[in-house]
Amino acid sequence: MLLGSIALSTLAVGEGCPDHPKVIELYHQLIPVASQGKRNEAVSLVEASKNKGFLCDSVYARLLIDVDYLLAKYGSEPPKGGWNLYQDKYLSLLNSLEDRGEDAIIYLRLAEIAKDTGCFQEVFKWSQEGLQIDQISRFYGLLVIASYSLDMNGSTETYFDNAVGIDPATLKQIDVMTVMAKHYADIGKLDLSKRALLKLVEVNPAADGTEDFGEAVAYLQQKAREQGRLKTEK
Repeated sequence: MLLGSIALSTLAVGEGCPDHPKVIELYHQLIPVASQGKRNEAVSLVEASKNKGFLCDSVYARLLIDVDYLLAKYGSEPPKGGWNLYQDKYLSLLNSLEDRGEDAIIYLRLAEIAKDTGCFQEVFKWSQEGLQIDQISRFYGLLVIASYSLDMNGSTETYFDNAVGIDPATLKQIDVMTVMAKHYADIGKLDLSKRALLKLVEVNPAADGTEDFGEAVAYLQQKAREQGRLKTEK
């Protein structure tokens, strides 16, 4: 996956931790390191932040799991042991917390893994539970994808509006924007479908040339041909 397609908002931390700005800063360092497969360097960054007193215990524990998760998600090789390995690690951490509402990002990781494995009902479960803790835009972005995948199109645009309303950076997220383009094409709003794809490459040029973007363009073209045939038949 291209580094440019990795939106920080999909990796953000919740406001609940007093160290929030420092953790965001740490993620800015972790993403490029992890995307290059440099595990030891990534772990060292986390350890250094912990030693400086920047991380509370639960966030520190989650970040150590995050390092391997990022390596698997953005590396060239599929995760050894499958995504269930990371799901189990995050679940174990969640169950170890005295307050399960302490860290919304654990729920975000579980929702992301559910999306990656096609378990869209689980996406709903973890996203909705996470939203009760922190209104993170990516939860709504994941709900966009899940609702579309489960043919719950009546909710797709609402979730999208919520995501963008919280964080306009949602417009850079390839998975969300290509799903919205397909959604608009499905309901006959071809202009909105085209506009979604144009907006995506405007704010995230790295999207152009990705597999998801190419599939969305082809999908829009197919729907346009189908709609043209229907008009001709009428």
